[in-house]
Amino acid sequence: MNPKKTCLNGAVLTAWCVGSCLLVAPAWAEISRTAKLNAVVGLHSMMELSCTPLNLGVWRVPPRDAATPSLVMLDVDKPQEGVKLYQNTDIALASGRDNWSPAHGVCTLTQSRAMDMTSAKVSISNNRKLRVKGDATFYPGVNAPLTPAAGILVNVYAPMLTRIMNGQSTFLVGGSVSFPGRIVSGNHGAYTLLSGPIIRVDDGMRE
Repeated sequence: MNPKKTCLNGAVLTAWCVGSCLLVAPAWAEISRTAKLNAVVGLHSMMELSCTPLNLGVWRVPPRDAATPSLVMLDVDKPQEGVKLYQNTDIALASGRDNWSPAHGVCTLTQSRAMDMTSAKVSISNNRKLRVKGDATFYPGVNAPLTPAAGILVNVYAPMLTRIMNGQSTFLVGGSVSFPGRIVSGNHGAYTLLSGPIIRVDDGMRE
């Protein structure tokens, strides 16, 4: 046998075996894992504003056919002065129940994140020449009118600023009511607004 040929064949054989072994070797097994994922969400209280009704009082107005209306005003800037009468003053405050007397509306702001002594801006819309409808729910002992007076008009006023302390603030709401010059007995009764004003407070904070 030719030694060179034998060596060559051996080299060829060895190369073939190595290639074959690489081709037939088993692949690595794939490994996977699973895990559970949680999701979280939170709810936090926001700034809140609530207001009690503006009570313009129960008034004794005789049947009349006057040329001028009667104007009742509850000042928001000078609440200590109480209620005032203007123009036709032939009316009188009715006595009876405690809540028949005029009283300011009270608005209370809570949950503000503003710093103490911050002056929050107060604005009011839909607050002029508001019309009314008969409603007997607020004044005990006063029924809704048989014939609601068409000329009763209400204005509502609020301050421009309110000061925040410990995340809270309270301010008064005032207003006026105009009774028409012509009143008949069927107009007597309790009234409420057809559509109330919107009061907004901005403490300058942004969520």
